[in-house]
Amino acid sequence: MKRAAALLISLLAAAAVLTGCSLLPGRTVTLAEFLSGEEFDALDAGITSGADMPDELFFFVANGNSETLDDQSFIAATWRSLTALEISDKAAKATPTDANNIAFTFSWKDGRHYTFDFQTSDYFALTEGDSVRLYELRDSSQMGALLTSLISYLDERDAQKEANSGTIDLLNGATFSWDGNGDGVDETYAFKYYDNGDEAPNAIELSLVSEWSESVWLDGAYSITELRSEQDDWGPYLYIKYTYGDYWSHDAEADTVVRLEDGILVSYPVVGE
Repeated sequence: MKRAAALLISLLAAAAVLTGCSLLPGRTVTLAEFLSGEEFDALDAGITSGADMPDELFFFVANGNSETLDDQSFIAATWRSLTALEISDKAAKATPTDANNIAFTFSWKDGRHYTFDFQTSDYFALTEGDSVRLYELRDSSQMGALLTSLISYLDERDAQKEANSGTIDLLNGATFSWDGNGDGVDETYAFKYYDNGDEAPNAIELSLVSEWSESVWLDGAYSITELRSEQDDWGPYLYIKYTYGDYWSHDAEADTVVRLEDGILVSYPVVGE
């Protein structure tokens, strides 16, 4: 809900910055009608038919919120919602600003991209050369509904991701079960602690004990402080946080990711941590 609150509050606050007529000038058209042309119509037809789908949708709000989505069914639904928005076909008497924009950018692997820009939830922004013209939405609640669907999707995605992860309990302080290859059957793993005294730093070995596999070594490790099962596009993995150092000082923290690949345990650095 924090994501939704931050997003909607920023849009409501931004709406007060722009001023324009309360009555729409000109006639009302959909964005699909307003933007109709050879390039746009080809993109629209490709997405509508499913024959030429974008690979990603990048969503941006000027307050810093941004998301990249690759769910093609949701991308197609968002495109349809955007092109169905109704606007005036004549520019409004409102002053554009760089501080309150919303952008939906659809990207294809071959380098093509198409962006829908908005100023708050009230105006569609069309860039023509060096100038920006604003076209008032017939009903800002249409944009509100689109944003609500986006927020709901992101919240559901995050909830699902959280549901797919969990903390693993260490049985007897050393062994635990985990489905490392994703076949629905847990394997048994074990941590073995090596106390090397004051001659060398300690180490912890992670091994797959239910079948043969090379071990993963945490050099200089003294204790496991967190062990979680996670899932991403490449399959299941273990997130391990541990303390490390040497005999005199070993309270620094480190982390690593471990995967079971073709029956072999492999460790990777944690990206972005």
